[in-house]
Amino acid sequence: SKAQSHFITDRSVHTIASSCLLLEDLSLGWCAGITDHAAPLLRRLTRLRALDLSMTAVTSDACRHLAALYLARLDLAATRVCDVGVRLLSRPPVTVAGGRRSPRRGAGGRAPEAP
Repeated sequence: SKAQSHFITDRSVHTIASSCLLLEDLSLGWCAGITDHAAPLLRRLTRLRALDLSMTAVTSDACRHLAALYLARLDLAATRVCDVGVRLLSRPPVTVAGGRRSPRRGAGGRAPEAP
């Protein structure tokens, strides 16, 4: 069995997200020092396609940031992510003019209507 690491923390994610911008696969599973504070930092990794956050301290609060990533695989096993977080992740991305994604969504996951 894997031993939990207390040495990899949100501060470690800050370093990774600042210096490894081309990263496509990141495994932080079993790193007990990873919390919701790491999620906005992970959004910097725009090429990230696979992310393992199993056995970390992330909760559903992190999901609103993780939903902005184009992940093909996300492992949240044995975390405190509940149904609310899963719903945040299951909403389809919203594409706006210029090809940029918008994290803002109205009711039902739709983009807010223009005035």
